[in-house]
Amino acid sequence: MFSGASSGTLTVTGNYAQSGGTLAFEITGGQPNTGYGVLNVGGSATPTGGTLSITESGFTPIIAESFQYMTFASITGSFSTSLPSAPTGARFWNVSTSIGETLFVIPSTGAVDLWTNAGGGFWDAAGNWSIGVPTSTDDVIIDEPSSVTVTIQNGDVESAANLASTATLTILTGGSLAVTG
Repeated sequence: MFSGASSGTLTVTGNYAQSGGTLAFEITGGQPNTGYGVLNVGGSATPTGGTLSITESGFTPIIAESFQYMTFASITGSFSTSLPSAPTGARFWNVSTSIGETLFVIPSTGAVDLWTNAGGGFWDAAGNWSIGVPTSTDDVIIDEPSSVTVTIQNGDVESAANLASTATLTILTGGSLAVTG
């Protein structure tokens, strides 16, 4: 299946299963349906084999940009992946499935700190992060459903080098977040 140069949305109203072959997407711009195709699965997605191939064509993504190229009600299984070379200044691409297949461009600065609390919570709680509370040299990814809220409390001064987020960030009066990248 190829969903790329002829950008738009391909909708599967039921379930999608893939046990071999290649699901290919081409990124030609930053907007869904015009810059890259979207596979919208109304039911469950079950990749039990095959390759997810993503290529770029005449487009250079910016740091912390994301591309949600596949949506689904649920997913079981995974693809092997074939991704483009990381853009200049980026360390790698990251594929996440928590809200649909999403591709993030990860900067080449510090460590990558991933949000791990699907229920939401406070930024300053070390247990909500893969490597502890982010610092000004960390690249932060919060890839959770949009209904999740990450809160910076009154009086907290938080920082990150770069931030890619699909969640709602709430900064209470007196709190702050500096993104320095």
